[in-house]
Amino acid sequence: MINKKNLKEISILIFLTIFISSFIFIPYLISEKAYVIGWDMRTQYSSFYVSFKNIIINSIKNFKFPFYSWDYFLGNDYYSSKMFYYQDIFDLLFVFTRLKYHYVVMIQTFIKFIISSCCMYKLLKYKGFKSTFVIIGSLLYTFSSYSLDIIKDPFFHSFCIFVPLYFYTIDKYLLENKFNGFILITIFLIITNYYFFFGLSFFTIFYYIYVYFKNRLDINQFFIKTLILIRYYFIAVLISSIVLLPSILFLSDNPRLSKSSDFLFYSEIKIYFSILVGLFFPFNFTSNRLNEFNSVYRYVSKYNSVLSVFIFTSSISSILIPYSIIKKNINKIIYIILYLMLLIPFFSSIYQGFSEATFRWLNYFCLINIVLMLEVLDEKLDFKLLKKITFIVVIVLIISTPILGYIYNINIFNEYKYHLLICLLTIIAYHFIKNKKYVLYFIVFELCIYSYISVYKNSFYSNFDKSFINGVHSVLGENDELETYLKEIDNGFYRVYVDIPTIYWDYSNNLNLDYGLMSVNTYDSTLNYQNIKLNNFSEVSKYLPWVLEIKDKKILEFLNVKYAISTDINNIPFDKYEVIGSFKGIPIYKNISESEFVKSYKIYRKYNDSNGCQINTCLISDENIKFNGYSNIKEDYVVLKENEVLFGFSSEKNTIVNIPIPFSKGFNIYINGNKVNSFESNGGFLSFEAIEGYQDVEVKFLPYGFKLGSLLSVIGMILYGILMFFSNKILKKT
Repeated sequence: MINKKNLKEISILIFLTIFISSFIFIPYLISEKAYVIGWDMRTQYSSFYVSFKNIIINSIKNFKFPFYSWDYFLGNDYYSSKMFYYQDIFDLLFVFTRLKYHYVVMIQTFIKFIISSCCMYKLLKYKGFKSTFVIIGSLLYTFSSYSLDIIKDPFFHSFCIFVPLYFYTIDKYLLENKFNGFILITIFLIITNYYFFFGLSFFTIFYYIYVYFKNRLDINQFFIKTLILIRYYFIAVLISSIVLLPSILFLSDNPRLSKSSDFLFYSEIKIYFSILVGLFFPFNFTSNRLNEFNSVYRYVSKYNSVLSVFIFTSSISSILIPYSIIKKNINKIIYIILYLMLLIPFFSSIYQGFSEATFRWLNYFCLINIVLMLEVLDEKLDFKLLKKITFIVVIVLIISTPILGYIYNINIFNEYKYHLLICLLTIIAYHFIKNKKYVLYFIVFELCIYSYISVYKNSFYSNFDKSFINGVHSVLGENDELETYLKEIDNGFYRVYVDIPTIYWDYSNNLNLDYGLMSVNTYDSTLNYQNIKLNNFSEVSKYLPWVLEIKDKKILEFLNVKYAISTDINNIPFDKYEVIGSFKGIPIYKNISESEFVKSYKIYRKYNDSNGCQINTCLISDENIKFNGYSNIKEDYVVLKENEVLFGFSSEKNTIVNIPIPFSKGFNIYINGNKVNSFESNGGFLSFEAIEGYQDVEVKFLPYGFKLGSLLSVIGMILYGILMFFSNKILKKT
């Protein structure tokens, strides 16, 4: 029940959140600049959002759950790869709207800021801080350097805003033995983003121990209470298995897992400078920008992980955190552990699933900073010590960046004004700390400046006009307009080659999703790993392993690429072609030498016997497959549906056939109603043994592990029901 005092505090908090947010959003609303912040929002998220809308709408129309998508590159397990990772839960609010994505994501972020403030308010209020300090801490969390960086990844931001609520339920369990909230928020966070939840699970160990001993709870009950909470955790994981298990099994083939270039030390000294300065300076002022200064505190690892240290929350925190470390022994221990996790790559690798180190866990670091800073702010302070700390912080800010610029021979002085600004704010912060009743005013003032510079004043975040964005997302018509046009010409199975430089203006490799096209280019780190195996035959990956574009004529023929769209005839990747029409003034080219959907081969080889892609050769990895030779195939029909493809053909004899759909353990193949085995061939594509004569084939998809995950979820819900039923007895015992 919210009392009048709390309601007043929440109202003030929401008002201040809206006020600070206006310094981010209003400049976009009143200018021609589109809210497209970051590379991935441009190249992935906008198109993923359009695809998500279409998938959900089609699923509702057809009464089928969206397990598989034919539009994601060559086809992908949408449920296991995208639904609970890339897809923002807030997208569901906009499925039936016609708003452009750059407006949608702006509205979403605005809503998330308010939710984030309220969730942090709940945690800090429970910890017993004064009203003003609760509002200060809530604003600092919502507009921390980490938060203002992660907003460029909306699905990660959606997870982070609820993290304080998760920690609140841990506090509630430890102090009151209440567990229901913990189970429910755990399930919710897993479904929101299972990847981030893995890192949170690891940090939970640290937070749990910190809260336990901070509150001086009975040491004799530590192991009992811990084991009981672990039990609740695993019940929540069991309930979430319908989501979790298929996703884990899908990711198990991803080559990024278990790849780490650094173990005990980072290979670049700039990382250590970042860690030294990160508490005192918001790297949002320098990272992800279109200038040379961008690389000063930004490190890209061997396996393409971008590391920037976002742990700054305010200039006041920059002074009070070192103060708290000096004054309190327990805080010394806390920060030794936090900085060891930050300094040693192995720990950051754990947060990434034991893969390349990442700093995506620093949201939790920021939260701890805020809590410990508020504790000190509420005490009587030693201003002589604070003055010394302020002086040292300013010196570090002044000299660290020039030193790093000298080491890497980078001109830093064009952007050095931001360091001087933070120096000035740090000095001002010291004087506001001496007059605590005015701290909130300074915090709001600083966050307004900080938010404006971090987002709108970032040249990389204001790089595109709204007219350009609207144009590039409608160059091939609205939604499925082009797909409808092509279906009138050809209602069979085919893919389309789109010339990215001339049609998509080199803006994105994923715009085919906007138009419902089955294309041969993508930028997607969660695609079916089988697709990457095409690199065994031709160079498919571009500047990143997950940026794929197929131009090899033989592979295009194998993939049933029948049509090409380009305004430059020199970029058509077919040997023989003809113009069959024009769409919105853009010529449509047809591949005359196209191949059939169902293929039989005269030559069969093992993968390691092959040199390059050969259309008349079937490459098989399974040593136990028996070859019955080539058979003449006469194709009858091919029909794509939700989660399945139906086709019919006749074969002169029993033979092995191959279809241009990426292999997945989730596919089940039925010939005339009888299930047959499938296997992988030709660089990760689906093959099976056909029978003599005519056959109707159904290829149905169900995510691998979905059935077992569903069973585990049912078991989890039963256990949860039993737990709730006997909860009163359990609480009495504990």
